[in-house]
Amino acid sequence: MGSKLRKCQCESDDFDSMEFQSNPHWSKYGKSKDEEELIPIIPALASAIFLHNLRDVHLLKTCRLVCKSWNIEACDSLRACSKASFAETSSRFQDFMMLIFKKAVGPLQYFPSPFQDFHVERATLTNPAFIEFVLNIPIKSIGLELDDGGEDGLGINQHFLNIVLGENRANITSLEIQAWSDKCFNRNEKTTTTDGYQLPFLKRLKFQDYCFSCTHMQLMENILSISQPEWLHLNIPNQKSVECLLPKDKVEHLKELELHFQEVSKKTWNHLNSLRLLRLTSLKFMAQVSVITIKKVRQWRSFCENVSPLLEEFETNLPISFEPSLAFPRLKSIKLVELNENKDILSCFTPDNFPSLVEVKLGIQKPFSIYLRHGIPHKGVSSLDLNINGWFEENYSFSLDLKILLTHLNKQYPEVTSLTFFIGKFWLKTIPDIFESFPKLKFLNLDGNCDLACFSGLNDSMITEYSSIGVPIEEIPRRNSIVDFNCKYNNNFM
Repeated sequence: MGSKLRKCQCESDDFDSMEFQSNPHWSKYGKSKDEEELIPIIPALASAIFLHNLRDVHLLKTCRLVCKSWNIEACDSLRACSKASFAETSSRFQDFMMLIFKKAVGPLQYFPSPFQDFHVERATLTNPAFIEFVLNIPIKSIGLELDDGGEDGLGINQHFLNIVLGENRANITSLEIQAWSDKCFNRNEKTTTTDGYQLPFLKRLKFQDYCFSCTHMQLMENILSISQPEWLHLNIPNQKSVECLLPKDKVEHLKELELHFQEVSKKTWNHLNSLRLLRLTSLKFMAQVSVITIKKVRQWRSFCENVSPLLEEFETNLPISFEPSLAFPRLKSIKLVELNENKDILSCFTPDNFPSLVEVKLGIQKPFSIYLRHGIPHKGVSSLDLNINGWFEENYSFSLDLKILLTHLNKQYPEVTSLTFFIGKFWLKTIPDIFESFPKLKFLNLDGNCDLACFSGLNDSMITEYSSIGVPIEEIPRRNSIVDFNCKYNNNFM
């Protein structure tokens, strides 16, 4: 039987063409017509369904050995997993270009390319060899550096940028533009135009402009005019640009929006509150608000009401409280970068206003005094991220404040099973306090400077004292340590 099986494998390396023997117990009944039709279809159907969406690289390489058709399907999926990134000014670009050239003219030219998605980084489009290369490959994403002037000092070549975008209009899904100053930006050159083409597949657009003179606005407006991004990231210091870069006809399709402002003026607030963000599920809003007034609080609340119905992820640094009547029915994750200015906001996270909330991320600056009202416990929150910024020496006041904060958070979120905790320096009581405050933890991620005493629950004086009387180190009494988490709850640590 074994020899027959080996003979069958040697004579046919194509799994699709192999004949399957019927079970001996079924042979007397014969094959139905439907069974005979399914025999050649099942392997092809399995490869189409299983391999087409498979992204496990190791498993895909194993599947290539099954047969010829599975090899083809697996190679297509492997190419979908590939990511070839190169920068115009990098020496690696020359090596990569030679690799592609040898593949095109060498003995492997008839084999499919191992690369499918090409990602261009830090491009100025001033190098002729680079321009010729990118015009002959499908580009998936491109990152532009408007400040790298190149040899001629003219900045980015907008003419070739227009050509590259036009040639890859059916491929580009992501575009990032970064500008720090206008010293290398050629304002006399013709600004990028659409030339009648669109970028229908551009889903991710990121624009970081740290230039206060805003000489790059026209370029960005032209990019927006030929695309409908679903993810938009804007970091702009000049408030006058907000209305141009967030036109009403473009924001209706946004699913993710990230905004970074230096200051928010009355005109900017009015424009933001007039936008209809009907599909927005993720929002990051970072702004520098020097003076908090009742009017700004109302404007901020109005904007939150506008985006709250569909929002699932929310991050902000604005120290402005949500009123109890403001509800986020679908919000799953919220991150407050600066909690100090308004600690009572935690009491507003009630199950009625945040019924879908499962993750809370908090940033705290020192010094802080804990005066927190206990609200209605939210048993749906299972993940907590606490970031205490700064480097502080251990003292009783800070340790007490931290203990009170952890105890309050546990009462507010009694079902927390995952905790990410960052602090500049761990002390002897920090880990025991975490252990006592969150008894249901299954996952713990600790980040910060720590010595052996903090993790082990022992200090040098205790070890010396008990060792001098002959007590083994494993029997020395200690406070709760990192080992207690693992032994009692079999938890995971990072």
